[in-house]
Amino acid sequence: MTVAQIDDVVRDRAARSLGKAHDRIHRTAAALLEARGASGTLLDAGCGTGDLWRVLSPRFTACVGVDAVRYPGLPEDVAFRAANLDAALPLDDASVDTAAAIEVIEHLENPRAFVRELVRVTRPGGWVVLTTPNQLSALSLACLVAKGAFAAFQDGD
Repeated sequence: MTVAQIDDVVRDRAARSLGKAHDRIHRTAAALLEARGASGTLLDAGCGTGDLWRVLSPRFTACVGVDAVRYPGLPEDVAFRAANLDAALPLDDASVDTAAAIEVIEHLENPRAFVRELVRVTRPGGWVVLTTPNQLSALSLACLVAKGAFAAFQDGD
């Protein structure tokens, strides 16, 4: 496959996700960051429709959203950058105060490289927040046996 074909596959896969995660996950990430006094510039890697920014915007001064596609509904005040999250993030070193990837890492081919990128773009003393579904829970395993897919990866999701 050419690079352009790979990028097309990535954009198609991202578009099918609808750019959504559960609001409870966003609220939990926000509570953790608030407890730590996080503020400044937020990177939302895999920003989707901007739901994390909607929860965190009172706490942060700016948001850079990076995703394979720009989803409808992404707030206009998010500085959007289209990028394949399996490649280098299109940001300078130490350019954000907090980097967040909510329900994203499980979709990537090289999660370790992605985490290194999040750390690279986060200023010293900043925060990196990652969440991922628990695919080893009893519910997910039962769903895998019964339906052939983990609970968080059903057709409706």
